[in-house]
Amino acid sequence: MNRTRPSRMAAPARTIRAAAAAAALVLAGSLAACSTGTTTTGASPSASVTKVATVAKSDLAVPGQLKFCADFPAPPGHFMSPSNQMQGYDIDLGNAVAARLGLTPVWADSVFDTIILAAQTHKCDMIWSGMSITTAREKVVSMIPYFSVGEALISAKGNPSGIADPATDPKALCGHTIAAEQGS
Repeated sequence: MNRTRPSRMAAPARTIRAAAAAAALVLAGSLAACSTGTTTTGASPSASVTKVATVAKSDLAVPGQLKFCADFPAPPGHFMSPSNQMQGYDIDLGNAVAARLGLTPVWADSVFDTIILAAQTHKCDMIWSGMSITTAREKVVSMIPYFSVGEALISAKGNPSGIADPATDPKALCGHTIAAEQGS
């Protein structure tokens, strides 16, 4: 089984519009860099970045900062380096969005099954962590798809248990042990 789903950043509606504008420019710039052979270093955005939108101070958990919640580790998106620094493409993209909003990025490691509550209670302004969209989540946060990832059912090499595709056989996993991330 292999299904593609969008990965999303989520936030209360108060910050999502400005972040969407900034994210669109960041992602467009990233794609342009790929097509021209230009590389990015992953370093913090420079002071020469053009500010594209503003977020009212009253809409931020801490004025002047864009606080992100992410469930670490989830490499290569976000993880801790050997020197205990947060890194990954989610960190690079989030930092670039914050720069384009004229804000300082701040990252917090959050437990996935309470990450929406963290945004709702202003512990962070945005969730930047792979999250599938559901009707229940749409009722409490706005979501922006920023790339697609696949989901897969993994078995031992050669599928010795003969597990069928659950997409075509709803009983395929009956009697087998499976695992999933809590809250996902």
